[in-house]
Amino acid sequence: MESGTKRGITHSLAAGMLAAMQSHMEDMMPIPVPSERESHESWLDLMGSRAAQLDLYEAFRNEVQVDPALLSRVGLSWNTIRRLTDLSGPANLVHMEMALAKVGYRIRVSVEPTAVQARKMRDRARLDVRSVRPLP
Repeated sequence: MESGTKRGITHSLAAGMLAAMQSHMEDMMPIPVPSERESHESWLDLMGSRAAQLDLYEAFRNEVQVDPALLSRVGLSWNTIRRLTDLSGPANLVHMEMALAKVGYRIRVSVEPTAVQARKMRDRARLDVRSVRPLP
């Protein structure tokens, strides 16, 4: 990837990764499992909604392999699943939740500080500790 900034390279890598995953989904292939991270490598985080789309695809792909009649029984079609898991469009968590519930899955969301936010919180805590001085 080429770009003048690390952020630009990261954006290009994320777009390429999503395009590769979309291609796997169009061919009804499993989403590849990430390899082990080497000490000199960095992780590329996906937005939570994109991760949910990939999990939705995998859940239905796995369940339909076991039970091909599943989609018609739960009132869904592969076109619906494809629309919900289209990585190039907006993700609708509410519709993904409803689809997953039909096959016994749920989405669990957590909010965690980013590395930058965690660093800010640590710095704030250090300032608080330093500002507390015993009275003379």
